[in-house]
Amino acid sequence: MKITVSVTNDLVTDQRVHKVCTTLAQSGYEVKLAGRKFRNSQPVKRIYKTDRLRLIFNHSALFYAEYNIRLFFYLLFDKTDLYLSNDTDTLPANYLVSKIRRKPLVFDAHEMFPEVPEVTDRKWVKAIWTKIEDYLFPKLKNSYTVCRSIADIYNEKYRINMQVVRNIPSQITTVVNQTPPIQANGKKIILYQGAVNVGRGIEWIIDAMPYLDDFIFYVVGDGDILQELKERVNQLNLNDKVIFTGRVPFEELPAYTACADIGVNLLENKGLNYYYSLPNRIFDYMRMQVPVLAGDFPEIRRIVAHYGIGALVDKHEPQFLAATIRQMLVQGKNEAGFAAANAELSWENESEILLQVIRKALKEPEEEMKKLAEKCIAKIQEIDINRLDISDYNRKYVQRIIPYINYYFKIYIQAISSFSVFRPEKNLIVDFGGGHGFLSLFLKSLGYSVIYCDINPLSVKTVFHLKEKIGFGPDYIVTGSALELKQFCLDNQLKPDYLIATDLIEHVYDLQDFFRQLQQINPDFEMVFTTGSNPENPYKCRKLRKFMIQEEKNYFAKRKAFILLKAPHLTDNERFTLAQLTRGKTEQDILQILDLYKNTGKFPPPPDDAFNTCDPETGNWSERILPHKSYQQLAFEAGFQASFAPGFYNEERYSSLRGRSTKQSMTSPPAPPLKREGSAPFRGLGGRLLQGVGNGSLKIIFRSINYCIRKSGKFGFKFAPYILIKLSPKHG
Repeated sequence: MKITVSVTNDLVTDQRVHKVCTTLAQSGYEVKLAGRKFRNSQPVKRIYKTDRLRLIFNHSALFYAEYNIRLFFYLLFDKTDLYLSNDTDTLPANYLVSKIRRKPLVFDAHEMFPEVPEVTDRKWVKAIWTKIEDYLFPKLKNSYTVCRSIADIYNEKYRINMQVVRNIPSQITTVVNQTPPIQANGKKIILYQGAVNVGRGIEWIIDAMPYLDDFIFYVVGDGDILQELKERVNQLNLNDKVIFTGRVPFEELPAYTACADIGVNLLENKGLNYYYSLPNRIFDYMRMQVPVLAGDFPEIRRIVAHYGIGALVDKHEPQFLAATIRQMLVQGKNEAGFAAANAELSWENESEILLQVIRKALKEPEEEMKKLAEKCIAKIQEIDINRLDISDYNRKYVQRIIPYINYYFKIYIQAISSFSVFRPEKNLIVDFGGGHGFLSLFLKSLGYSVIYCDINPLSVKTVFHLKEKIGFGPDYIVTGSALELKQFCLDNQLKPDYLIATDLIEHVYDLQDFFRQLQQINPDFEMVFTTGSNPENPYKCRKLRKFMIQEEKNYFAKRKAFILLKAPHLTDNERFTLAQLTRGKTEQDILQILDLYKNTGKFPPPPDDAFNTCDPETGNWSERILPHKSYQQLAFEAGFQASFAPGFYNEERYSSLRGRSTKQSMTSPPAPPLKREGSAPFRGLGGRLLQGVGNGSLKIIFRSINYCIRKSGKFGFKFAPYILIKLSPKHG
């Protein structure tokens, strides 16, 4: 597979992009990195291909316009399988070409581009870059950034799933130049390394140098204000105390870092980009065990304060900084803190997430899952369902699923693919409300550790028998609800990473409590729910509401009888009215409403929805339809953020309905459908409308509908037979 990476710099000093390209190349991908070339650009020699474009303009809006035009045509005629865009200033060209050539796009946000100091103070420039992000970011399917805070902001603002790949050095950092490039001559070395730009706090250390007689300040790097800082040093007569090295290739940078006694990272709070930044130099100092003097910003605090590898300051007066630096030397290095940080933080760990994002964009995990799904389905179809020692209800339940098993496994693959990363060997996943257990069997065949959980003991018994027959299955089997699952995980010291529940969320009585119970199991839970109760599909809504009207007749009678039992003194009209107004309530809630009515004489407000109803005895909703905003609000209150994806139709549905497969006919007769109206996610288009249409034509019709659903954005929800709801942790 070929990957083309693009940046707007000249490739010489960009450590992050070099690490990304090297990791991809070492993982077997053919990588090419495209950037620009200055007159004084140093040569680069890498293990991957590089190409640099010469431009007429090197600054201002003309540069960005010229570069994106040049990059567009460069990428358009470049044969590749994936585009990797770095920062918003390369995104327009990459996005357009990816759409034209129908190739996947991955985006790496090194920073919040409209919030960089060079942009944030220029109203119109910032507005243009913000508009570009507002248009393009919601369309990003595969992206990652440098820290959790930036990811949370973009995920919340644009409803995307941006991952975090921090710019941490490799555990093995090679010092290329064995001869120390910095000669201390008995003095202590203060070091700043990186871009010499506005807002980096370099001038604060320069101003503090008159109070640090036994120190030398090295500024390693180049940038927009380099000449301005040199003039400041001249004015203060500090040429022997402040040394500017200019640009240094990152291969040689560790040798400079290793010479330092104090590493500086004093950023000004010039917008959100700096406030939430997590600069490379923090980790470079960490790797060389150089104590860090840094500004007290959230992401920096997570590293420096957590491991105790430096000092955080929020004042910048020269004498205060000088005193802080002297105090840091008196305290000495926190050897244990540096050891812990270097053991836990490494590019080797971060690169796993990077590779997962790339593999997901190239659909590599999906292809693996499809192959394993075929094997798992074959194993299931070999089982004689009639010989299993299970209840008649569950036998019919399993037999009802078998004809559509390929379709269900495709839904499982869609659900699994929505998770942040695909690392089955390292993850514990919950099949919640697992019913027949086919999802648990599939997850286990993929290599996951699996917890199966269902409230129905008969379903649990079915899974035990299936596991015994097939020879593999869930590692843990739990009978109960979210409460029992939470207690089981607590008792067994388990912390599941993911949860999947199909055709369940529309039946849960108290979703707020349900989400909170799951959040208590693991605050970082990622959860996926599928439901046929798609609020955007008018046909599905009309059909499900007809079903609710029929169910409500029975539930109304139950509520009325319960009210008569608990409040026999009420009149018929009062009982009738209360039975109407308590639609969607359990008997426990109805008792509270009766007490309130007894004390105040006031009827409760009418139900929020005109159709949603539940069994007052069990609280089980009849295919409850909730708008997306309701799911988002409930998830937010429990510490999650909700996102949605449309489902797809079974392109083989009529073939399976009109003729059973050979294996199915050998094992069991077809089962009559169960009453559960919305449980089959392919129920969505009227079969009567398609009667008499041949199987081949039907396949083309449903394939075309699925294509329209995938390509039409939010409009696709109006045709989707089900929706996929993903809950991700809300870190902010």
